[in-house]
Amino acid sequence: MRDDAGIVQLWTISPNGGSPRQWTHGLHDVTSAFTWSPDGKNIAHVMDHSICISSETETIRLTPQINEINEKNETELPLPYAVVFSPDGSKIAFLRHQYQANHIVVIETSLLPIYRPHRDGIFV
Repeated sequence: MRDDAGIVQLWTISPNGGSPRQWTHGLHDVTSAFTWSPDGKNIAHVMDHSICISSETETIRLTPQINEINEKNETELPLPYAVVFSPDGSKIAFLRHQYQANHIVVIETSLLPIYRPHRDGIFV
C-alpha cells in the first residue's frame, strides 16, 4: 500500500481488525515480495535496488546502493522476487540475473542467529 507521499510501503494489520500500521518508511518503493524473519521482528525485501531488512523502527541496507543502472552493474541488481531468511535468521537468499540465467545469492544478515540448532537438528 502507498503512504501519503505515494511510496509503496509494507503495512501490517491485526487479524482482529483495526487500522493498517505502516511497517516500512523508506524514501523508495518496496519492489519485491518479502518474508518475515524467524522471530517475527524483521522483514526482508528489495528497496532502491538493494536487499534490505526492516524492523518497525529502521531499515538496514545489506547490499550496496546502485544510483545509476547501466550495463556494467545491472547484474548486481536483486530481482524483485522472494527475499528469504534462512531458518536461523543469519542469512538471506535472493535472485540476480547474471550470465543469461537467474542465480541464487546468499548473504549474511546483520542479525545474530535467532534460533540455534539443538543436537537432534531441531531449531530451538
